[in-house]
Amino acid sequence: MNVQGYVSTFGFLAQGVLLILFNLPVLIFASVNTKQRCYYGVLLMSLINGLIMGVVSIGYSIFRLIVDSQGRSHDTVPIYQCFYNVS
Repeated sequence: MNVQGYVSTFGFLAQGVLLILFNLPVLIFASVNTKQRCYYGVLLMSLINGLIMGVVSIGYSIFRLIVDSQGRSHDTVPIYQCFYNVS
């Protein structure tokens, strides 16, 4: 893998970690009681979306590291092979 690949992969990892770290505490605070859930409904949906995107970003960076470590960085990988054990 070239330098750009490493920067991109670890960029996705850092982005995912930051999304989770910044969205999770606010999500917990905003959903503590029923009154706050009514007031912050749209914010909650946005925070859940950010949390999901953080998990997806971390998963994508792990996927790229696994594929690149096997030397298959230029191969196309079907979606069903993403869930196989590639050890």
